[in-house]
Formats: sequence, C-alpha cells, structure tokens
Amino acid sequence: MAAYPRLLLICGAALLCATCGDDSPTGPSNGPSNPVAPTLPPTSGSVQVDVVPNPVPFSGEPIRDAPACSGAKLTWYYEQVLRENGGSEVTFKSRIDTFDGFTVNNLTGLSIIVPANGEITLKTRWCSVTAQEHIARSSFTGTDASGKLVTLTGPNVRLMKP
Repeated sequence: MAAYPRLLLICGAALLCATCGDDSPTGPSNGPSNPVAPTLPPTSGSVQVDVVPNPVPFSGEPIRDAPACSGAKLTWYYEQVLRENGGSEVTFKSRIDTFDGFTVNNLTGLSIIVPANGEITLKTRWCSVTAQEHIARSSFTGTDASGKLVTLTGPNVRLMKP
C-alpha cells in the first residue's frame, strides 16, 4: 500500500511539469495555446496606369475587327498597364474613352480585374480620318475586394501626327 501514494506523487509531479512554462527565449510561452491574431485594417485598392509608349507614333496598321475603323488608314496602337499597389484586388466595371475631348466609348458591364499587388495590360488602339495629332484618354470605375469605390483616370495620350 505504500507504493500507491508514491505513484500518485510521481504522476502529480509529471502533470505539474507539463503545464509549467519555460523562461528560456526558445521555450514555450506562458500565454494561451491559440493566440488571437491582431485585427489589421482592411486594405484599399489603389491602381495607377502607365501608357507605353506615350507619345504614340503613327502606325498605319489597319484595324480590321472594328466596323468604325473599317478602311481608316490612320491608326495608333499602345498599351495601358494597370498596376494595383494598395494590396486589394480591383474590378473595374466601366470604362470611358475620350478622343480629342469627346466621349467615344462609355462601356459598362465590364470585368477588368487587377490582382492585388499585380498588374494587367490593356491593348488600346485608335483610328481617325484626319491626319493630325490627337489626344486620347481612358477612365475606369470599379470596386476593390472590400467593396470600396475605385476610380482611375489615365494620362492624356498623345497620338502623333502621321
């Protein structure tokens, strides 16, 4: 019978040691076993656009798949690189394009997705029937991943005289 109480003491000591903290810097902490991560504020989408090249040289390459440009020999091609740097995906649902100050496209129902901290490239082209320098510009409206409104107006794009 004397061995029985000794067994309890050994087990009790083992339980106490299992819950003890280690004060060494590499040992377990005395804090909760499942700490709660701090709540960070949500990020907001922020997109910038770069036009490559700008000014845009005259191309002359026909645009065959757009009826409005059928037969137009005055054409320009460039890229709009949209970069998100706020840490939140942005989806643009509308785009307005202007040419020499006049709205020529007002597109809605789009789904132009710029990934968080990523980029996409939009191929852009214009045609004209007048052999002069032109100015084009694109504006975009959408929301980021948290539903916040995001608007973006690109720079004036100079389409050089042929």
